[in-house]
Amino acid sequence: MEHIKNFMNYNLNQKINDEKVTWLIPVKNGMPFLRECLQSIYNQSYKNFEVIIWDNGSKDGTIEELKKWIPNKIPGQLILNDPIDNLGKCREQLVNKSKTELIALIDCDDINHRDRLKYQVPMILSSNKIAGVGSYMKKIFQNGKFKQYETLPCVNSNILKWQLLFRCPIYQPTMLMRKSMILKAGNYNHLKSGQDYDLWFRLIQVGEIRTINKALIQYRITPNSVSENNRKNWGSLNFSLFQKYSKDFFTDYNQDTLNKL
Repeated sequence: MEHIKNFMNYNLNQKINDEKVTWLIPVKNGMPFLRECLQSIYNQSYKNFEVIIWDNGSKDGTIEELKKWIPNKIPGQLILNDPIDNLGKCREQLVNKSKTELIALIDCDDINHRDRLKYQVPMILSSNKIAGVGSYMKKIFQNGKFKQYETLPCVNSNILKWQLLFRCPIYQPTMLMRKSMILKAGNYNHLKSGQDYDLWFRLIQVGEIRTINKALIQYRITPNSVSENNRKNWGSLNFSLFQKYSKDFFTDYNQDTLNKL
């Protein structure tokens, strides 16, 4: 019996290690923090990955820095000289270009925990019903100093679905997802902001979204980031998405299911 158990564990570990991940990163003027982000990808303990990075008109040395890493240090592809002035459309195109089923997100100014993929890949492969796996995160100031831990995502996928109606409880840069389920959900819409929140409403309808209760990225607060620039519009965005998706959001739930939450 012990031999059978060891054989099964070997096959499971081999399957996990054989599963390639593609990091998708849109970038525009990512310096000076881009280097730390790329280093955190290079340092991953899970080594079976590549990157696709789409530059959207950088003028601050970003392209020169990218060419130092890709493909010499990190396998992958750079998309240059084809800027897209719409973040949702850029993310959609990155998903389409990925050749792997597993897709990891990270923003160019954030830093991955070295074991991020080591934690996330086994979880997403544990069930074909899982569309994505996120995590908690550690917020840092622009200078890298610690600000606070963010532990909003609920580890209960059903409660997470309820939370979506009232706020965005999923941290996009922490997500590892299945490409097939992103496409089944309709991929990213062409929104300049809130494209992640919009996708979560649709993605959680086709599969579960799980959360690892550990901070697997350091999320940098920078004054000119897309999320900070659009923070004042989050209230109206939240309401518009509620109106768009709430009507038929829980048609598959009955009273027994709700009582178990």
